[in-house]
Amino acid sequence: MNSYINEIIEAAKLTETECCVLSKEEAKQYIKQVLDKFNPQKTQGHLSIYNNSVSLPVNEYEFTYSRHLPQEPAYLFFDQVTKKDTVIKISNAQKTGELLLQCSGMEYFLSNEASTYLIAVNWYVVEGAGEALQWMEPLGATPIE
Repeated sequence: MNSYINEIIEAAKLTETECCVLSKEEAKQYIKQVLDKFNPQKTQGHLSIYNNSVSLPVNEYEFTYSRHLPQEPAYLFFDQVTKKDTVIKISNAQKTGELLLQCSGMEYFLSNEASTYLIAVNWYVVEGAGEALQWMEPLGATPIE
């Protein structure tokens, strides 16, 4: 198991957040579904959606944006070269920021089971597409151009 997964599992215990790791096959299918739908610009290195997305500054929103998500499971995945085929299911999307506050800096994608939104968090911005636009625009998100 990679260090990111171990770190998130430990953070989940600290924050009393339920999470689990999907099987490799489930993860592959889920990631393909999300990437096919949103076609993010960068799936390795500094993750980025770019297409039809908005952004918020990471220094202000990295650990707070998730409070605006629906109270439903979220699926978190990483760089598709170094951490390929790994998905962590978090029982409540709203706890993502609280959970990751306990971890060292991570770039990741986040979506829900139905893939109605995609969020990318990198060192610079929190980007959102799909239904995420309705939660991020009232926070002052700006379009990616």
